[in-house]
Amino acid sequence: MAEFPGFTLWTDAYLGDTGHLSTLEHGAYLLLLITMWRSGGSLPNDDRKLAKCARLTPSQWGRIRDTMMDFFTVEDGRVTQGRLTDELTFVKQRSARQSENARAKSRKTKKSPPATAKPNASQTPAPTLTPTLTEDTSLRSVAPAAQNPSPRDELSRVLDAARAQAVLDHRQRIRKPLTAYAARQLADKFAKCADPNGAADAMISNGWQGFEPEWLNRRSNAGGKQPQETTIERRMRELRERVADEQRSEREGEPDLDALDGPPLLTGPHH
Repeated sequence: MAEFPGFTLWTDAYLGDTGHLSTLEHGAYLLLLITMWRSGGSLPNDDRKLAKCARLTPSQWGRIRDTMMDFFTVEDGRVTQGRLTDELTFVKQRSARQSENARAKSRKTKKSPPATAKPNASQTPAPTLTPTLTEDTSLRSVAPAAQNPSPRDELSRVLDAARAQAVLDHRQRIRKPLTAYAARQLADKFAKCADPNGAADAMISNGWQGFEPEWLNRRSNAGGKQPQETTIERRMRELRERVADEQRSEREGEPDLDALDGPPLLTGPHH
């Protein structure tokens, strides 16, 4: 195995210098570079050996020899390549520095005293998370992390337990389940009313998805009658009803898979 199994190939420089080579010449050139790297940076200036390194017959090597040798330098019977020599020198120097650093670290570790020294009196002991006993001998444990409030928790701030559950059930029935954030906003609106529980009842009985305090005010001003819708409210209601009708029509048009004989159908994404 080579001392350094890999070397850096600067692709931009390589392609810029070898654009005129054929596929055969590319292969021969790369094989020569790889063999040269694994041989310590040089090859013998022997056509028979160079042809063997390039995986070519002597006649094939003879036809491309001049083209190949333009990339190399011949000196003292050895063939070298300038950029490869620079890279190999850099890798050897870096490896030597890393080895020296490792030896220095090892020497330093051997000289260090064993890690049994007692802490200084001025050092503060590290806090412990284990249960401790207070002066009254009661067991005190670490308090659990605070959990995010649930939608029920948010509604229960202003509603009784029954109303809070009724609001959650209502939103489930209309397929608009509440998130904790939406429940917090809804609870804040209920709290603006004199009777938050009554406001929740009005929302459920009227089938409202949301709630605004002024809706109850308009209902009271109308003598208990249904408040007159504004133009925007009417258009929004019509839009919601149209969307609901379309969704209901789509559901009614779907086949009842449970009623089909045979094994259940496997469905996947549409393409």
